Amino acid sequence: MVNIYFKKGEEMNLSERFKQERNRLELSQESTANKCNVVLATQFKYEKDKSSPSVDYWQKLTIAGFDIGYILTGKKTPNIEKIIEMLKSQEKPKPVISFGGSALPKAKEADYGIRLKQQRLEKNLSQTAVAEIGNTSKTTQLSYEKGRTSPPNSYWQSLNENGFDLIYIITGVLIQTVSEHLEWREENKVTTGAPPPSYDDLKAQNGMLRKLLQESLKQIEESLEKTRSQKNELKNVLNFLDR
Repeated sequence: MVNIYFKKGEEMNLSERFKQERNRLELSQESTANKCNVVLATQFKYEKDKSSPSVDYWQKLTIAGFDIGYILTGKKTPNIEKIIEMLKSQEKPKPVISFGGSALPKAKEADYGIRLKQQRLEKNLSQTAVAEIGNTSKTTQLSYEKGRTSPPNSYWQSLNENGFDLIYIITGVLIQTVSEHLEWREENKVTTGAPPPSYDDLKAQNGMLRKLLQESLKQIEESLEKTRSQKNELKNVLNFLDR
């Protein structure tokens, strides 16, 4: 008798999980590449984990039906079908931020950096601390939060191990909000629409925005102080030359 052993998601590597998801959707590498606007050679590298995709690619892959949380971490994403449905319902494949079941459309891929920063602030972590978690530098972490570059696969995996919501950061859809929204719809037998945000939701949202603004203001003040210092140094040099 032959014993057939099937690996669990956590036991597979990223390449195996990627291929498993593609086979589940009955897609070829070529069709997957077309859906994500990359060439076949690039798709091959992504699937073999020889190169890390951009955030834009992960977003498009989700819209194509892939569970990117599973690919990256080996753990199935709760309510992934509803998340995909929410993303597909947008006029264009762009991420959304959800609070209390209401969706606020965001226009740029760079907004993933805002969500990354938001999650960092929620956990009361500095850029240096998150950089250490992601095995990168503070400068690179700042680049991620500005949306200038996309993190490698290993960075996402490290953040996931430390409690960050990768699906929310990458796609803009909060898993918890989707779960609560589905429960609310079931309890109230609602077929359309979404529940209004509660006072606590709005209060939490305002608190997060306040933190983001305070940190941005601090960075601006530090930049201005540095500029003033450089201006004074130049004045001193000119004064010296005028003697």
